Amino acid sequence: MGRRATRVLGVCAPLGGDRAGDLRRAALVDRRRRQSRADSAIARADPAASPQASQRFLNGGRLGASASRNGRMSCITLGDVRASGGDAGTRRPSTPVSRRPGPNGESMLAFITSLRHPQNSSDYGRVELLLQWTLRSIANQTSGEYLVFVVANQVPSFELPERVHFVEVDFPSPAPNGGRHTAREAVLWDKGTKLAVGLIAAAGYDPEYVMIFDSDDFIHRDVVKFADANPGRPGWYISDGWRYSRATNAYRPLRGFNDECGTSYILPFAVYAVPAHASVNDTQEQLADAFGDRLLEIIGSHLHLVEWLAARGHVIEKLPIRGAVHHVDTGENHSRITIRGLARPYSRRLLREYAIAPSRSRAQTWWSAIGPRALINLPRDLGFRAYKSAVKTKRALRSRRGALRLTLDRLTIPIEGVLERLALRGRAWRRRVVDSGDRALLIVGPGAGSIGDEAMYQSFLLNSPLPVSVIARNANDLARPPAELRARFSPLPNLLYGGVISRMRALADFRRMLESASSVSVVGADVVDGKYNPKASVRRFRTAGVAARMGIPAQILGFSWNEAPDPAALRAVRKVPPAVRLLARDPISAERLIRSGASNVRAAADLAFLTKPSADLPSTIEAWLRGQRGRRIVIVNSNPRLAGSFPDQMAEYCYLVRCLVARGESCVLLPHDSRDLGRGSEIAHLRRLADEIRPSPHVLSLPETLEPGEVVRLAQYASLTISGRMHLAILSAVAGVPTVGLDYQGKFEGLYRLLDIADLRVPQGELDGRLVESVERALAQLESYSGSLRRALPDVIRLAERNFEMLNEN
Repeated sequence: MGRRATRVLGVCAPLGGDRAGDLRRAALVDRRRRQSRADSAIARADPAASPQASQRFLNGGRLGASASRNGRMSCITLGDVRASGGDAGTRRPSTPVSRRPGPNGESMLAFITSLRHPQNSSDYGRVELLLQWTLRSIANQTSGEYLVFVVANQVPSFELPERVHFVEVDFPSPAPNGGRHTAREAVLWDKGTKLAVGLIAAAGYDPEYVMIFDSDDFIHRDVVKFADANPGRPGWYISDGWRYSRATNAYRPLRGFNDECGTSYILPFAVYAVPAHASVNDTQEQLADAFGDRLLEIIGSHLHLVEWLAARGHVIEKLPIRGAVHHVDTGENHSRITIRGLARPYSRRLLREYAIAPSRSRAQTWWSAIGPRALINLPRDLGFRAYKSAVKTKRALRSRRGALRLTLDRLTIPIEGVLERLALRGRAWRRRVVDSGDRALLIVGPGAGSIGDEAMYQSFLLNSPLPVSVIARNANDLARPPAELRARFSPLPNLLYGGVISRMRALADFRRMLESASSVSVVGADVVDGKYNPKASVRRFRTAGVAARMGIPAQILGFSWNEAPDPAALRAVRKVPPAVRLLARDPISAERLIRSGASNVRAAADLAFLTKPSADLPSTIEAWLRGQRGRRIVIVNSNPRLAGSFPDQMAEYCYLVRCLVARGESCVLLPHDSRDLGRGSEIAHLRRLADEIRPSPHVLSLPETLEPGEVVRLAQYASLTISGRMHLAILSAVAGVPTVGLDYQGKFEGLYRLLDIADLRVPQGELDGRLVESVERALAQLESYSGSLRRALPDVIRLAERNFEMLNEN
C-alpha cells in the first residue's frame, strides 16, 4: 500500500457516530499533518536562523558563505541552517519568503533555470560558459520587467548580470557514476526539484508569468516586452523557433519547437501552484510531496505540458514570434541532438535578436553549413528527421510502432479522401438510391467489453421504429448478438478500420447495402473527435457523407466533441454534407461543434438514457443487498485509464471506501469495462482496490461486468454512485441516482450541465481529498441532487429520443 493510504488507516477508526462532516474532517487530516510537520521542523531549527535568512533575502543580499562579486545578485544558501547546527544533508524548512515587488514595481516575467550537478558534467567550466552566454541573451531584452533565478549546487565563477538571483542547493548527484548522459528519470528528478526551488524563490517577487529555460539556450529580445504588453493571458508556447549549432556556426528553422526544447513556455505563475509554505531549504522529498505530480509533469519535463494543461481546462496560445533558439552541439546536451546536412550560415539576426555572437569566420561558416561534409550527411539527415517526425507522435499511443502507424494514417487520410471522391464520380455512385428499403443501417465500433458502448447499441435496437441491420467489424465486437434483439448482422471489417484498398472495397459493399436502406446512423459517443483514432473518426464522417450523397438520410448519433479535436477530425467535420445530422449529446459539445464550423448541429442526448432496467439481478448480488438493509448503498467505480489525470486515485479510493463503511454505508465495487486498454483491465484494478481494503461484509466486489439493464437495476437500490466512467453516470441517472464523477477530456462538464448537478464533477488533478469532499457534499445534500436529477431527466430523455427523429420521418 502507498504511503498516503497507510496514513489514513488510523483516520477511519474513530468515525461513525456523527454522519455529517465526518468525511470532510477525515479528508483534511493529511493536509493538517503536512502543515504540522513543516511547522515542527521550523520550530526545531535555531530561532534566529530562518528569520535571518528570510530578512536577508528580502533585502536582496546573500546568505551563507557565498559572496556576491558585483553586489547585484542575490545568493540563497544553507549557510544559516548549517550555522544553527543543522546537517547539510537534512535540509530544514525555513520561514517562507514574503512577497515583494520586482525591479520596477512588479516583475512581469521570472526566468528560471537550473544547472546540472558538477559530478554529472564532463566539463563543468563549459556548463558555466553556456550559462554565461544564455544570461547575456536574456540581458538583451528590450524591457526591464523581468528577473532571473538560477538554481545549482555550485556558485558560478563569473559575475552574474543585473536582475539575476542565484540559489544554491546541496542536492546529491542524480547518478553518482554518471556523466552528462545520466538516465532520463534521474535528470527529471534533479532538474524538477531544482526548478521547484527556483519557483519558490520567485514567489517572493510576485511575477505574473514564468519562463523556465534551459541554461544553454537563447531567448528572443522581445519576449519580456510581449509578456509585459499582454497581462492576464493563459500563457504561450513556442511552436516555431531556431536550432543553432555553435560547432558549425549554422542554424535551421525548427517547427514543433516545444516538442524538442525545454525553453518553450511562458505560463502564468499560478499554473505551477507553488505551495504557500514551501521553502528553498526543503529536501527533494519534501518538494516532491509539496508539488505532487506537477514536479515531473510540468516542471521537470516539458514533453506533455500542453496536453497536461488542456486536460485541466487551461489552453495556452501560440507565441507569435520565434521566441527562442535551441542550442545544440554544446558537448553538454542530454538529448545529444546535432545539426547534420545543409543549414543556414550564421546571420546577423542571431546577434541582433538573440545576442548570439559568431563562433567561426564567414568562410569557415559557409564551408560547414553548405560544404562537402554537409552534402554527404544530407541523406542521413533527411532520414533521421523523417524518423524523428514519426517518433514525435508516440505520445499518442506510447510506442514507436504506434507512432509510425499513426503517422502513416495521417498521411493516408488525404490520399483516401481523393480516392473516395474519384470513386463517387463513377456511374454506380452517381446514381442516387430512389426506391430505398425499409431497414435502418447502424454502424457501430469495436465496443465489446464496454458497457457504455453496449448500452448505446442495445438502446438503438430496442427503441428503433424500423428493423435494423447492424454493421460492425465482426460478431465479437457485440456482447449481445443482434439476432437476440430482432436485428440483422452485416460484418464489414474494413469500413472504419484497415488499409486504404480494403476501405475502398468495403465502401463498394456498403454501396450495395444502401439499396435496401432507409437511413444510416453512425454511433458517435466519444470516438469522433479523433482523440483515440483519427483515421476511424474521419471515416465515420465520410461514411455518413457517402450515404447522404446517395440520397439516404444519415446522422451521427449523440456524441461529444473535445475542446481540442484532432486536426484531421476537425477538417472532416467541416466537410460533412449539410444533409448529415450531427447530434451533439450535450450543450457544450454543441457549442464546440458550431465554433468548429460544423453544419446541421442538433441538440440531443446519449442513447444510453433510453436503457430500461432489468427485471432482476444475479442471485449473489440480490442476496448481498438483502443483507445490507438499513444501510445506504454506494456504487464505487474506479477507471484505471485515469491514473495519469488523477495520480493518487488508488490511495484516495482506498481511503474513501474505508471511511464510507466506517460511517455506516455499504459499497459495491462495480467494473464498467472488461477491456485491457494498456493500464490493466478495470476488473483487475478494482480487485486490487478490494485487496487494499480490510475484508468487510459491507463491501461487495463484483468479479465481472453487468448488462446495461442490470446496472440500472442495481442503481435503483443505491443512493449515490462514484465513477470515472461517463456511461455509468448516465445509467445511474436513469435510475434517479446522482454520480460524483471524475472528469476527463471535458466529458462530464456537458453531461452534468444537462443533468443540473454540475458541482458533483471532480476536475482533473491530484485528488488530495477533493473526491472525499465531493462525496460528503453529495451525501449531505442527497435529496437536493436527486430532486434536480428527477426534474431534469424527462427533458433529457426527450433529447435522447431525438436520435430516432430521422427514422420516424422515414
